[in-house]
Amino acid sequence: MSNNNDVNLVVAKFSFDDPKNPSKKSSVEIKDNGLTVGGNNLDLNSSKGGGDQSSYDAKGGSSAAAVRCSVTDHSMDMSININLGMNVSKQVTLVAKNLTVELTKRDKFFRKKVVPILKSVNFMASPGQLIGIMGPSGSGKSTLLNALSGRLKGREYNIKGSVAINGFTDIDLGYLTRMVVQDDYLLPYLTIKETMDIVAGLRLPHYSKKDREEKIIEILDIMGLRHVQDTYVGGISKKGISGGEMKRLSIALELIQNPPILFLDEPTTGLDAARAHDLLSYLSSLAHTTGIIVICSIHTPRSQTFALFDKITLLSRGFVLGQGSPMDVVTFFNDVVTPFPDNYNPADFIIDATSLVELVHKKVISASIYVPKDATIKEIELAERNLDGEEPLYEFEKSVSRDDISMKLFGLEVPSIESLDEFHKIYEQSVYGENVKKGIDNHLRCVDTSNPQILFENYGNIDSANMKILPTQTICQKIARLSPIPGPIRFCREVKYLTKRILLNTWRDPNVTVGLLLVNTIMAIIMGGVFFSLPRAGENDFDTAQNARNIIGLIFFVSTSISFFSIKGLVVTVDERFVMNKETYSKMYTPISYYFSRMVADFPVQHIQTLVYTTIVYFMTGVYDQNLKTSLADQFGLWTASTQAGVFLSYSFSYVLSSFSTSTNTVFQIFPLFSLVFALLAGYFVTFDQIPVWIRWLGWISTVRYTYTGMILSVFIPGERFSKVTTDFFLDQFNLWTTDIWLNIIVAICLGLAFRILGYFLTAFTLRNYKIAS
Repeated sequence: MSNNNDVNLVVAKFSFDDPKNPSKKSSVEIKDNGLTVGGNNLDLNSSKGGGDQSSYDAKGGSSAAAVRCSVTDHSMDMSININLGMNVSKQVTLVAKNLTVELTKRDKFFRKKVVPILKSVNFMASPGQLIGIMGPSGSGKSTLLNALSGRLKGREYNIKGSVAINGFTDIDLGYLTRMVVQDDYLLPYLTIKETMDIVAGLRLPHYSKKDREEKIIEILDIMGLRHVQDTYVGGISKKGISGGEMKRLSIALELIQNPPILFLDEPTTGLDAARAHDLLSYLSSLAHTTGIIVICSIHTPRSQTFALFDKITLLSRGFVLGQGSPMDVVTFFNDVVTPFPDNYNPADFIIDATSLVELVHKKVISASIYVPKDATIKEIELAERNLDGEEPLYEFEKSVSRDDISMKLFGLEVPSIESLDEFHKIYEQSVYGENVKKGIDNHLRCVDTSNPQILFENYGNIDSANMKILPTQTICQKIARLSPIPGPIRFCREVKYLTKRILLNTWRDPNVTVGLLLVNTIMAIIMGGVFFSLPRAGENDFDTAQNARNIIGLIFFVSTSISFFSIKGLVVTVDERFVMNKETYSKMYTPISYYFSRMVADFPVQHIQTLVYTTIVYFMTGVYDQNLKTSLADQFGLWTASTQAGVFLSYSFSYVLSSFSTSTNTVFQIFPLFSLVFALLAGYFVTFDQIPVWIRWLGWISTVRYTYTGMILSVFIPGERFSKVTTDFFLDQFNLWTTDIWLNIIVAICLGLAFRILGYFLTAFTLRNYKIAS
């Protein structure tokens, strides 16, 4: 049983003596019908002139790697896709036709320079295939993954050609593809089971709790994680699961929704050879038993791992130089590039042969100057500098000739191919390149693209109501698309699971529960010790004024330190930006749900640490006065309300900064700048009316100013007395923007809400995956 969208492509054809009648010749065509469901037999249609057919068994089990099929005394290797696993209700075929990606950069003189990354790539992936994208560093592997999955969003990318799923080109690929990135961004203080449970709650809203648990257990069994499901994930500050288990967990999270296409960017990075082989074995089994397409970029796997791939696509400098089964690619390189030596890893062979072509011929042949065959690399280096100033790849290149490079570096014969362009043309004109183009054309000619909804009709986990052909959008529509507003039920569900995830990870972190509390307590004790038991009364007016000035100094430093509390929230938000971009792109949740959940989860930490800090300082410094008409409880209440409003405002502004901060380094560069400016505009060093008009307006958004004003009004309460002087006298000297403490608190809260709304829209507008989608 095959998909209606599958195309019967002839992948092998050979003749042999009929085992039943040696006097007759038979020809056999091996056709790629997509995923074969059930059974262990492959039908080989044997044509004998009269149309008689025979059936032979293909030996080799369920692997889709090269299978040895003995039909005569001789054996022939062929690439066959066989599946013994469960039936898949819907399969997709992914094709890319003449895919070209160009990156527009600016040099140091701000001149535009167009750099081609991918050049006329033709690619086809059928259900149940494990496909490896290989090539030297900088060959375009990750770019190809991102282009195939629709994650190249930046305006600096110019994409030509087409990427289609079952013939549809104008669909949101984020609904049908999942990406496992090279770095594992997982929360360290959650167990594997908790991590899976939260993601399942977000991705499988229509499942019951029991069904979700069964789904989780099934995936954990497939990925070999059942025995460590109650172990913390771990990270830099927390010991947890191994690197291989963490990578399998990242894959398991993407499998919860049964995606038809799974992309992995160098999944074996950081794993030893044995664990890398185990991981690829899992992926191979996954593809063959479920029918999903698994596409991963990989460097040079060992030979046993290399044989697990159903198809290899080899890239170099954006060119496709080989495509087909591992055996096909090695055979092509052996015939065209350089002989395959004995005792050589096939994966190393094709990479080394490609690098050899790059190294020996990469730019010299295309240069407009003559370079002799026996030229030294020093001469070649001078020629290359005339092109773009690149340095040699290896140190020894400076003293050896080109003919010696291959023997010194790879032990391979020097290829006769003169350039990568020539190499690419040879591949395109070969039977392997022609087969790919014919397969794409046949597929696109046969598929029905009249109704895009048929792609999603059998995916009950995907909200098919949101699946639409993407129209031409105005910039306002694009902004709205980056910031979708979910319905109330979905919003509450997403906030529930996201808040739970953040709170579990936060409160289990000793750096938060113990570290922050300890640091704030120590800092409060030091502050209280320096300003311990500040007096109010003085022997004369000068002493009274000096005592008031000391209290004002304390208030300024406390209000400034409160503004610095927000840097932790700023760093955490920036660190999680990559995770949010990745998960929102794959439609796990909406940006507004994450943003709201982050604020809800941060609220206890923000305000508890501030309460501890300001309470210790308040009572150690003795800024209160029990002889006032206002009770001590009310005085402390005003102090607490002012400081809590101040920390709310400070964290609100940190959300604005985090919306355009791309890294923690950026945070530590811009945060001190704003903190210094806001502190200068608070009114402590110079009164507000004496600040020049051109910069005075910044005082109205100064987070320190509102905290500073509120704390002064909670100590110098209007209508009360400070020693023998009325507080109104000092308030006139301080030149505060208001003497109404509740107005100050309300304005601080409203400004904080405005900052948070602005931060959300800036986050939505600048929602870009700098490693995945931009």
